[in-house]
Amino acid sequence: MRDNNVPMQQEDDAIVEVLEQRSLDPACLEKLLAQLLERSTGVDAKRKRDIVTLLNERPAAETAI
Repeated sequence: MRDNNVPMQQEDDAIVEVLEQRSLDPACLEKLLAQLLERSTGVDAKRKRDIVTLLNERPAAETAI
């Protein structure tokens, strides 16, 4: 078996470089941002539904008090 000792900093630099290239690729960024936007839109829609539900339940709650 061959001993392939690579200095840790050199290995770290190589890994970071590959990650930067992949994650900063325009197509990858576009996909990530689209996913974030979709998730955010979904959360907003759920929040609006929850508000409507609470507003509809409010009169009954006030009457019960």
